Amino acid sequence: APLFWGVQLGTQRGWWLGDASAYRVYETTFDGDTVRIVERAYDPLPLSASERDSAARQARMLRRRAGSSYDVAQVTHKPIFVRFAEDERGFLFVMLSHPAGAGGTHLDVFDPDGRYLGLMVAPYHLQRSPPPLARGTMLYAVVKDDLDVPYVDALGIRGREREQAVHYRVAA
Repeated sequence: APLFWGVQLGTQRGWWLGDASAYRVYETTFDGDTVRIVERAYDPLPLSASERDSAARQARMLRRRAGSSYDVAQVTHKPIFVRFAEDERGFLFVMLSHPAGAGGTHLDVFDPDGRYLGLMVAPYHLQRSPPPLARGTMLYAVVKDDLDVPYVDALGIRGREREQAVHYRVAA
């Protein structure tokens, strides 16, 4: 069994919690009640040898610092997703993990009832931290330019059946 890859996002109603090794996302209230589950069939990508070595180093560090008991030998695949964003209407944007060297950032979009609407493709790499912020028809995220300087970009979200990103650079 692969290592559990957990992802979370706090909201005004509670939490989105995700198992990125199996593409399962739960919305829970602050009282712990599960109010929505989003699942999707998805094949995780295998880790390269260098990524396994990096995961092993991180697991050893966690064991030393926090007494973690993760078995590094179980780490075989990348997490399916790495971040969430939710807008004020309840639409969920799930930032997918993808092969190294792949251009852009891919996000699955789900409506407030948990129905999959489609894939949103940002034309460049969005930073994972801080997580993207979705408001109205815009997704705000940190990106880095060619000189590795971070800035905030606003991505316009269009379409109903299929969400797509349009690049809008925010003036500094």
